[in-house]
Amino acid sequence: MAPRHVSVPKPAPKSTSTKVASVPKVIHQVAQNDATLSQPKIIPPTPVKSTAVATAPSPTPSTTTAPMSTPPALTGPSTPGGGTDSGSPKGDIEGSGTGDHGNGNGIGPGEGPGTGEGKGPFGIDAGPGEGPRHIVYVVDESGSMDSRIDTTRSELDDALSTLSTDETFNMIAFSTDVRVFDEGTMDRGSRANVDQAKQWLGYQRPDGGTNLQRALQSALGMPGVNVVVLITDGVPTYGETNFGKIARNIRRSNRNHARIYTIGLIGKNPDGTDDTFEATKLLQQLALDSGGTSKFVSLGVSTPE
Repeated sequence: MAPRHVSVPKPAPKSTSTKVASVPKVIHQVAQNDATLSQPKIIPPTPVKSTAVATAPSPTPSTTTAPMSTPPALTGPSTPGGGTDSGSPKGDIEGSGTGDHGNGNGIGPGEGPGTGEGKGPFGIDAGPGEGPRHIVYVVDESGSMDSRIDTTRSELDDALSTLSTDETFNMIAFSTDVRVFDEGTMDRGSRANVDQAKQWLGYQRPDGGTNLQRALQSALGMPGVNVVVLITDGVPTYGETNFGKIARNIRRSNRNHARIYTIGLIGKNPDGTDDTFEATKLLQQLALDSGGTSKFVSLGVSTPE
């Protein structure tokens, strides 16, 4: 629609001025044309046919209208982890931002369940395996151990002191018969339990024969056992005495796949006999079959020549 004509008050020459329609606010404000037209006769502009529904009248641009200019985008500072703003000055358009990737190093204790291991009697590394040790100490209390028992008890005292409270243990003393510190169960490695085990071991007295197979089978029958430490000074003399059968029976009894660590106290017996050679063969076989290790210590009345 063409703009209306407005009469100019006297005494000025008759003229009309164009009333510019108000333009709705969008992104940028357009400068208005305030120039006065000097022609005595105003020719109205030709209406423009619109093919779309207009929301507001649009005036015909004048030759004196200032050209529209686009203000530069505002850019914010770029900082690590920050972004750049490319929105409009007045914020009428949502700006887009790009952020830098941050770099960082995590800090933590780096600790967790791992290999359970501890010093064993006579310096043997008793217990490598996953998780805490559930260990049974099997100690020979036969008559031939008489000259070796004090050193053996001292070594076991030190080994028991390495137990932590998340580990469990039991102890077996054997000769002709088999004696268990806590029958059918495993005790937590607390200070009180360890002290009682040491006291119990002190009550044992060397006597009788060597019932090795039964002692090992009792140890392997303990709930959750994963480590067995055997200390002996000779060959089996009571119960099963055949080395091959003992090794085979122990493999069958080891349902928990416990590792057996053997310590042979070699040297002459108090009566002058020496069965070191025979004892070492059996002890090495028991350790090898279970993934453990064997160690031999010269201890007794006299050492082999």
